[in-house]
Amino acid sequence: PLGFFKAHDFVCFRRTKASNQDSSHFWNRIFITRNTFFNQIILIIEEIFMTSIGTSKHFRLKLKIILLIILAIFLINSARANSFGDNCTLKKEIKGQKLYGCHFPWTDKELLILDIYGEVKDTAYYHGLLLKDEIEDGILAGIKQERYRSLVTLDANEQKQFTQLSKCVLSSYKSSVSYDYNKMVSNLAKGLKDAGSSYSKKDLMEANFMVDLSIWFDTTTRKMEIDPRRTKRNLMLTCGPQIVMSNIGTFIKKMAKRFAKFKFGCTGVAASAAATSDHALVLGRNFDTGLLGFYEKHQLILIQNNPNGIRSVGLTTAGMHFAGGISGFNNFGLTASLHQLQSENTKISYTEQTSETTPYLLHYVLNNARTLDDAINMIKETKGFGAWTIFIGDSKTDEIASIEMAGDKVVVARKSKAQYLPQSNHYFSPEMQKSGYEYSLGKTLESRARFSLVDRSLKNSFGTIDAQWVITMLSGHFDDLVGRRSFGRTTTKVYTAATHVMIPSRQELWMSFGDKYPTNQSPFVGFRIQGDNSIEFLGSKEAKREVGLDSWYASQGEYVKAYMDNEDNFRSIEQVEKSINHLNNAIELAKNDGITEFPYYLMRVRMELYKGALLYTQNQVADSLLEYQKAEDDLMFLQENINSKSITTHHYENALVLYWLAKVQDLKTEAGENASRELFAQDAKLIFDSLLPNYPGHHDFNKLIHSLDEKVNAQDLLSDPTHFGTVE
Repeated sequence: PLGFFKAHDFVCFRRTKASNQDSSHFWNRIFITRNTFFNQIILIIEEIFMTSIGTSKHFRLKLKIILLIILAIFLINSARANSFGDNCTLKKEIKGQKLYGCHFPWTDKELLILDIYGEVKDTAYYHGLLLKDEIEDGILAGIKQERYRSLVTLDANEQKQFTQLSKCVLSSYKSSVSYDYNKMVSNLAKGLKDAGSSYSKKDLMEANFMVDLSIWFDTTTRKMEIDPRRTKRNLMLTCGPQIVMSNIGTFIKKMAKRFAKFKFGCTGVAASAAATSDHALVLGRNFDTGLLGFYEKHQLILIQNNPNGIRSVGLTTAGMHFAGGISGFNNFGLTASLHQLQSENTKISYTEQTSETTPYLLHYVLNNARTLDDAINMIKETKGFGAWTIFIGDSKTDEIASIEMAGDKVVVARKSKAQYLPQSNHYFSPEMQKSGYEYSLGKTLESRARFSLVDRSLKNSFGTIDAQWVITMLSGHFDDLVGRRSFGRTTTKVYTAATHVMIPSRQELWMSFGDKYPTNQSPFVGFRIQGDNSIEFLGSKEAKREVGLDSWYASQGEYVKAYMDNEDNFRSIEQVEKSINHLNNAIELAKNDGITEFPYYLMRVRMELYKGALLYTQNQVADSLLEYQKAEDDLMFLQENINSKSITTHHYENALVLYWLAKVQDLKTEAGENASRELFAQDAKLIFDSLLPNYPGHHDFNKLIHSLDEKVNAQDLLSDPTHFGTVE
């Protein structure tokens, strides 16, 4: 036995009953790790055994020494197996399931590490039990707020319609996903309840399906516009005739806009070992989500040790137990991230619990697949509900793949070996493009601009890429169509909640700490997960910045604060004023470095118009006209300076300025002031028409052009919250 200890690294798992009353199993670990210290210990033991035993007194002494050494080995191994470095300390432990808190000198914020053992469906209980406070304060609070924000202005009939529709769709999802998925949610809810939470399984199930529900509303809106009769018939067959009321199309469109915040954005970067300076495949991603302010509050590294010998590491937030469904890797060299798309080919039901939500599916893949082919087969077999891309790499074969999904269709759209791949939010497979779409021309331009920038940068840096390069790339503020930009068609979004970089061959990760905004301006902390589950802290990195633009970088934080204030209470004049004040600060800070930021001005226009509309509905007509005039002044400033040395814009943006100048005239007219919209509308249409041949059949762009002829009023503006993410 001693010779075997000396020659090998291994982990021994003993499966035991937790107690006579508890039928569940847990895994006791004994880690034996070969290193110089243990070799010396073993050599001493061998020396003692090889020496003649001698007298009984000497024998007893030697036996004591041997027992003390064996005890020391197990104590040191136990300490080593549970060692997370000087930065991390054990916060809670229940039946071998451990929660660590990590602290760093530059901030008071805590990073959480959950080290758990067993099946995913079973360990969810301990996730809820150990992290109840963080879950309630973070992701669940965010979903609760966004749900309230989406439903607060609905009247009684609309509330009833939403209840009926969501019940139909969510029950279809629930009956389609696996037993393990349902059990996972049940156990998470049980853990929360046992920790004192009032959240139920129903609450958690609804929260987990919210992204898919938002996709369904978006897709159904589009289908209703293209083929209303067929869409209503299918909806009636799925949910019953009582659902299909006369206003169903208008209502679903309204809900699609309300639930837009649940969409993911997300840029991806993957470089093979052949493309990197340290010859190690690397995959990075931004996680762009409307849950900014909640997601990054309690970031979590979830280490899932499965009985099948696969260990996955998921980078997530407290409460999201399928951690690998955002970003993750496993000990077989696979690494992956998830990116949302749009498609008309979505589904809400499968027979016999054969499918999964795609975030859970990706987590399942990382906990069960050993090769890229394994992963692809699992994804093709399981399918999903919405429209997604799974971006995945295998460090063993140096392969990277982009797997596109739309309901029951799965296509390996792109695959490379010893090369690189970028990822954004549009389909590449010709088959998927038939049903795929983007919800505006702005999104079409934005996704392709990010893709082309990352693609060209990867090509130009081939052979020199490393984790620092990926961090800087994903933290960028460059628009491939117009040049330097704060936000918009940039890899960094105002709603980027986290940035992750993973090197699976070294079991290494880097993640933005998220203690400042934009989140990837915060330090990136690095960890390496060792074979014995101990974690080595690798230090911190920061994205490289342009020299001499500190004020401009500070302006970006003000812009994010404007976004977050708008999210807190979008119907409050006080909150709107807070947003406007942050935008004022952002504009002035950027000017300090000689930069005029188009997004800052355009969003200030939207907030001024929104404030004016609120004032108008409160019969403060004179004050509303003052706000409309401020918006018009900002738009005229942009119009006069477009494509000057201070502002570089795309033709689409030029048309948007004119579009909103026309709409301002509508609002002023409603408030009793003589104003003419025709010249602005005509000029906007000329630019839109010049772009139209480049985007034939773009349904939403055609809708925008037609809306030029529709006059807007204050209530129209208030009916839909202003989303910084889609307006920027």
